[in-house]
This record gives sequence, structure tokens and C-alpha cells, in this order.
Amino acid sequence: MSPVVIAETVRRHFVSVAFVGYTAVVAFIAFMLAWFDGPAGGWHSFAALLILVAGAQLIGPEFSSGTLQLLLAKPINRSVYLLSRYAGVVAAIWIFLALGFAFELVGRVTRAKTSIPLQSMSVTTLNVALEALLTCAVLVFFGSFLRSYLNVVLYFVLRMFIGLTMAAINEIRPDMPGLMGIMARYFDRHPEIARDVAAIGRNLYPDRPITFDRAWLMLVLSNSAVALLLACLIFRRREVPYGAD
Repeated sequence: MSPVVIAETVRRHFVSVAFVGYTAVVAFIAFMLAWFDGPAGGWHSFAALLILVAGAQLIGPEFSSGTLQLLLAKPINRSVYLLSRYAGVVAAIWIFLALGFAFELVGRVTRAKTSIPLQSMSVTTLNVALEALLTCAVLVFFGSFLRSYLNVVLYFVLRMFIGLTMAAINEIRPDMPGLMGIMARYFDRHPEIARDVAAIGRNLYPDRPITFDRAWLMLVLSNSAVALLLACLIFRRREVPYGAD
């Protein structure tokens, strides 16, 4: 990976008024929730939005702005660029999470009227940080063949499609009239459809545990690696990276 691209990616986030402002707001929310004895990690829902927005723009900024040539004295391998961008965005997200955790901890220490759920705070924040690895990797994969922000659209459309498909498979019955009954009988004859759709959902959008789960950790790491590998293979074949044209 390229340290220059990683550092530039992190720098871009922390000179962005929007990123810094959002970080400050979430840090304040984390402090106030802790002060009023809210649930550990109650601010994590705000992190999900940041992860999606940051992940949506993983590919393209240096090309579209023309600054990549100034950053590097020699050509950069596209896979190196892609992985470096990914590492930089994840690093910026982790710094954001660390600041939120720190302000939550300060809020609970300052309040000092109840015991501090340090283990719960640490584990839930760690799980959000690990989940960001997979979310960003999937967005990198989608972004390797789509423009910025369309990768987020595909991310949500696919998630919605999987949810609706599983709901349909579970709810419709063979004795229903018309199309519903036909679909139910078809799904009954092909149970592999439900298994495959459920497997895709579990791998792309695994439910985040509330405790440390080694199996979930291995799932996140392995699926992130696969998504990044596929992204690098696709991205190397592009004449011009999407987001630059």
C-alpha cells in the first residue's frame, strides 16, 4: 500500500468541514448520552451514516481533482491505490469512533454516579469498527464498477431485495391463489433459492453482535478480503476510474 495515499486520504477527511463538524456533533452526543446515563454506545447509530458516506467516495477523488500526479512521483499500481484508499478511509472512520468512545468515557467519568460499563462500551465500539471493514470493502467492490454514491444505492437496493425475497419465501403459501401460489410452489421445489439468498444476506450484511464473537470476526475479515480482491481485479481493467469522468 502507499503511505502517501493513505495519509492524504486521512488528511482529506480531517480538513473537510462536514467531516469535522459531524465528528464534533457526534462526540457531543456521545458525551451527553453518557452524562444522562444512556446505553453504552448509544451514539453508534450516527457512525453508520458516516461509514456509508465515507465508503461511497472511496474511488475517484485524486483522479477527478488531478492531485494524484502531484502526490506521487511515479505511477501507482491501481490495486495499491485502491487498497490504500480503503485503508485511509477505514483509518479516518476508526479515528472518528475513537473520539466518540473517548467523549463517552469522559461523560461517564464526569458523571461518576454509576459504575462505568467499560467492557460493554469497548466491545460495542470495537464491533462497529470491525463492521466498518466489511461495509467499506463491499462499497469498494461496488464502486469498482459503479460511480460514487451509486455503490451505496446498490448496497441498499441489494439489501432490500434480499429482505423482500426472504419475506416472500417465508410468508407466501402454495394454497394461495394466483401468482403468489405459483411462486410458493416454485420456491418449495427449489429450496436452494432460499438457502442461497439467505447466505448472501449473511455474508454481505451480517448482524453485528453485542458481544465479542470470534466466528463473526472471521466472517467479517474473510468476506472483506474477498470483496477487496474482486474489487482490485475489476478496477485494474478500467481505462478511467469511475468518479473521474
